[in-house]
Amino acid sequence: MELQAEAQFDGLRVALRALRSEDHSLIIELEDHPANIRRWRYGGRTPSLEARLGPAGSNGIFLQLLVIEKASLRPVGMLVGYDPDFSNGYCSMAALSVPGYQSTGLLFEGGALFLNYIFTTWPLRKVYAESTSFNLEQFESITHSLFSVEGRLIDHVYLQGQYWDKLILALTRQTFEGRWRESEAAILGGPREGICGEGRRRAVGSPASWLQSLVATMASVPLEELTSTSLLREQIGFDSLSWLEFVVALEDQGLRAPTPELIAEMRTVADLVSYVESAAAESR
Repeated sequence: MELQAEAQFDGLRVALRALRSEDHSLIIELEDHPANIRRWRYGGRTPSLEARLGPAGSNGIFLQLLVIEKASLRPVGMLVGYDPDFSNGYCSMAALSVPGYQSTGLLFEGGALFLNYIFTTWPLRKVYAESTSFNLEQFESITHSLFSVEGRLIDHVYLQGQYWDKLILALTRQTFEGRWRESEAAILGGPREGICGEGRRRAVGSPASWLQSLVATMASVPLEELTSTSLLREQIGFDSLSWLEFVVALEDQGLRAPTPELIAEMRTVADLVSYVESAAAESR
C-alpha cells in the first residue's frame, strides 16, 4: 500500500513553519496585543512565560505553526492544535492573526494547509474550534461551507461589559477532504475549480459586471441589492474566506492579487470595481 503524499507546508501566498526560539517574543506580543488579548484563549489574562512557553504538550498544545506571507516574509498569524484525543479521534485548533491581516484571507489560506497537515499526519476524524459570537463576524462564512455549529452555550463568555454566546464548531475529515479536493490547487497554485467547488470562467463583459455578479454569489446577496456604495464588511458580510475567494477569482481571470494593505483599504463595492478595472488594464 502506498503512503499518502506528504502534507504541503508551502501554499500559493503563504507558508507554514514551526516555531523557533527567536519567535517567543513575537508570540507574546501577538497574544498580548490589545486587538487580541481578550479574544485569545487566555481571555484577557497574561500567564507567566513558563506557562506559555513550557515543554511541548505541557499546556495541551501538540502543534504550533507560524503563517508567513511569502511575498514579504512577514508573519501573518499563528495556528495552534491542542487537546488531542487520539483514542476518540479529535483535537481542537485555534488561530491568532497579526493585526492588519484579519480580513485578507491569508490566515485562512494558512489554516487550510494546517488542517491538511493534521488530517494527513494523524488518524483524526474531527477538529473542533471555539468562538464567541463576538468573534464570529471575522469568519462567519466558514460555518456555511466548512465547520458546522455543534453547540452554543448561551451568555457563556463575559467580554467588554456584556455576555456573549460561546459556539462549538466542528469540521469532519470527510467534509475537509471534499473541500480540499476542490480547493487544493487554489491553495497551492495552478489550475483549479474554485475554492467552493464551482468552476470559474474568464470574465465576459466589463470587469464591473463580472465583479458584481461574483460578489453577489459569494455573499448570497441579490444582485439588485448591490450598489457601488454597499459596505463590504458591514453590509455584505465579507470576511477572511470571502477575501480568499476574491483573490482566487482574480487569479483565475489572470489578474494580479491585491496586497494585504490594499485589501485593508477596500471598503465598498466601488473600491473593488476600481481595483479590478485597474488590474484588468494592466493585463491588456
